[in-house]
Amino acid sequence: MPQQLRIEELTIDDSFINYCLAKNDEDIVYWEQYIEMHPNDLPIIDEARKLVIGLRLMLTEEYAFQVKDENENVAIDNELQIGNHKSSFNYRRVLGYAAAVLALAVMVWSAVSYSSSTKTNSGPELAQQQPLDSSREIVSVEGERKYVLLPDNTRLYLNAGSKLLLAKGFGTDNRSVVLEGEAMFDVTHNAALPFVVHVNDYDIKVLGTMFNVRAYPGEQSEATLVRGQIELTVKRNGEKIILKPNQKIVIPVFNDQHPVQNHLSLDSLSYDKKNVIVETAWTENKFEITNETFSRFAGRMERWYKVKIIFADAVVAQYPFTAIFERESIDEVLKSLQLSYHFNYKINGREITISK
Repeated sequence: MPQQLRIEELTIDDSFINYCLAKNDEDIVYWEQYIEMHPNDLPIIDEARKLVIGLRLMLTEEYAFQVKDENENVAIDNELQIGNHKSSFNYRRVLGYAAAVLALAVMVWSAVSYSSSTKTNSGPELAQQQPLDSSREIVSVEGERKYVLLPDNTRLYLNAGSKLLLAKGFGTDNRSVVLEGEAMFDVTHNAALPFVVHVNDYDIKVLGTMFNVRAYPGEQSEATLVRGQIELTVKRNGEKIILKPNQKIVIPVFNDQHPVQNHLSLDSLSYDKKNVIVETAWTENKFEITNETFSRFAGRMERWYKVKIIFADAVVAQYPFTAIFERESIDEVLKSLQLSYHFNYKINGREITISK
């Protein structure tokens, strides 16, 4: 979120509109947490919320009780209540402000769109890693996933067991971050300040796009592009790779003793039966396995369920599985996997032992 909230920007922000109209649980939680952490911004948020609801009423030409969306109906009705009585004065006041802000919001949106379209995609070369600001660290512990709005309005989804550090001057002098773990970024366009993600083995530079990065220590890494374009630079040899939409690059754990295994591979994204992108399904709280060995996805399972998995048999560790889970417990997941291959497991607190 910007350092200083502006009413006109809030009124055209999709996340804020969803919060005002009670349309998205994730956005509601985010803004409730934001208000709790930034109580001084409450007057601006309250005024912007009245304007959003006023705009909704004006554009639909309906009163609150006529809106078909039940959640939205409640949100609008609450906004127009004073005690137990409707306030026609406040209603007209909101609409008056709404008309003015609608015009202003359209001008702001048009100016931003025009500015973005006239700027070229060329920018400075990939910046060297900036000094980090330890006070601007975002952490998602095992068993937890976070949704965060960065200071430049970039949306960040941080997977379990992950950490993101912002560089000093982020949003003003640079847009450089360091990632350990997995995150999906929906980057706000700014040609003057390319968004740079640093991980252990490579750097990614973008202008405005949506992509997913998985870079857990000691594990094979992946960069997945959903929209836009990204440039990946391998630190080891300086090799540059341009990713296009619906492509992903797989980066192995570099090994000096077995250089043949250091080959990078470019693949297409995977889709499940419901046309959901497998590589980013975790952002929808779905744990997807696509023809992976037990040992390959065990690390993800450990972070997802906050457990420790021990293989007592090497054969079981190589069993391949394909499955999708959403709200199942770890016990339910293991029982489901047993339907494909026979194995035994024992749960002792947070430790799970898998045997043949």
